[in-house]
Amino acid sequence: MERARQGDAEAFGFLVERHFEVVHLIAYSRVRDRDAAEDIAQDVFVKAFLSLEHLRDPGKFRPWLSQIARHLALNWRRDRGTERGRAISLEEIPSEHMDRDGARPGDQIAASQESVEVGRALRRLPEDLREVVVLRFVGDLSNVEIARQLDVHPATVGRHLERAMKMMKAGLEPLLRGQQAAIRPRVSALARTTAAIAAISALPPAARAAATQQAMALTERILPSAGRAAGRSGGVALLWRTLSLPRQIAVLATGAALILSAGLLSFNVVRSPAILTNSIGMRLRPIPGGSFLMGSPESEPGRRVTEGPVHRVTVRPFYMGETEVTVEQYQQFLAATGFRTPQFWEVVQRPHPKLPALYIRWEDAKAFCDWLSRVEGVTYRLPTEAEWEYACRAGSTTTFHWGDEITAAEANFDLLGGEDEQNPPVNVGSYPPNAFGLHDMAGNAREWCLDLWHDNYVGAPVDGSAWVEGAEASLPVYRGGSFWGGAEMCRSAFRNVCTHPESHFNQGFRVVRALD
Repeated sequence: MERARQGDAEAFGFLVERHFEVVHLIAYSRVRDRDAAEDIAQDVFVKAFLSLEHLRDPGKFRPWLSQIARHLALNWRRDRGTERGRAISLEEIPSEHMDRDGARPGDQIAASQESVEVGRALRRLPEDLREVVVLRFVGDLSNVEIARQLDVHPATVGRHLERAMKMMKAGLEPLLRGQQAAIRPRVSALARTTAAIAAISALPPAARAAATQQAMALTERILPSAGRAAGRSGGVALLWRTLSLPRQIAVLATGAALILSAGLLSFNVVRSPAILTNSIGMRLRPIPGGSFLMGSPESEPGRRVTEGPVHRVTVRPFYMGETEVTVEQYQQFLAATGFRTPQFWEVVQRPHPKLPALYIRWEDAKAFCDWLSRVEGVTYRLPTEAEWEYACRAGSTTTFHWGDEITAAEANFDLLGGEDEQNPPVNVGSYPPNAFGLHDMAGNAREWCLDLWHDNYVGAPVDGSAWVEGAEASLPVYRGGSFWGGAEMCRSAFRNVCTHPESHFNQGFRVVRALD
């Protein structure tokens, strides 16, 4: 906590991971809309990060978060005309004086996408009871844990639950528990929050203060009227208000052209660039620097001993290809250099320009990066293992970057597990991206890294650099699953080594570009 109070984004990231779901559920209990609750939870943590130094009693951190979440939820409803009155700003929340029972008045709230029965039952409950019910039956918190979060006595939680259950129909508890997956926050919401905080912390102090002040002031100024103006006018102000505060800060940190060109910001900020499209039509996403836990826990299904021990790694910002290098992009390299063509290039690969380039050897991928570096005058290279896993996880800590289960809807992998019935490769970008906007990190083609193979992470670098020293043989590492590999190979922590000199039919790559 003390490191977080001093502005340490990594330390604050631990607090976000620990408390994000509970804060989301508190917001959800008031707005009953998962998208809105995720945005509110993001706003809570960004505002808390910017104001943490003013929290007089660190022991009140959890109830302070709860209080901010309640007020932002109230603002959200007022902004949308579901509750009358003016918006309440963060400055009006006294960090040293919490309402111990946490009760807040409330009117009818936004329409729920839950079942009608659950929605109606929750709407009938007073907000203090509804909050406790959601935390207990959706968040699976004990009475003691709820009491600590809300800064009330456990007996108060028990009384609230007893009153709530009397007011709700019998048998509703199983229905509430059945709504957990539809109510709990998605992994991407947590990733967006940590990325926004990393972007804020990367700003120089003066620019950070100016960006924060103007972003929050602009938000408060637009807040009362933006929702009502939606049907009458457009423009930058309305667009700005539709973004949650973390997205606003991310826009400031990356220098989005729309906001800057409109003259809404009058200060100069050293910014990380936005999404790039380079000279061969490759889209590159900015990946914010940060730290993460690399590797897999022993309890993870499908884990290999080569994925441990879990260790914390800090990664600097970089660009990464939004997709694997495509056939048409690789063809430009071949035409310009006369480099050797991969196997089955003319007959199988070249007619399909949007497929990932396959049968790519490690040396081929590095030669492509060297050529592109010369063409553009900026360094391109393969990602390090740490960069790859950090970018793949995109803030997540689950088995896959979207959760702990995998289906054919998330990635192109060998669902049936039989070599005779494997999927073919598909055009890049055919599957949903992760929270950093990267496609196919879990499947389609496996991808080369700069590192040489080590049997485990004992002695591995913790600064995100490539690990090449001490390798028993000059064998490169690859990451990610493929159309031929099984589900366990799509895990974010999966790593393997290519032991044969010629490349494999499912071997591709993506590039990293250095920040200018």
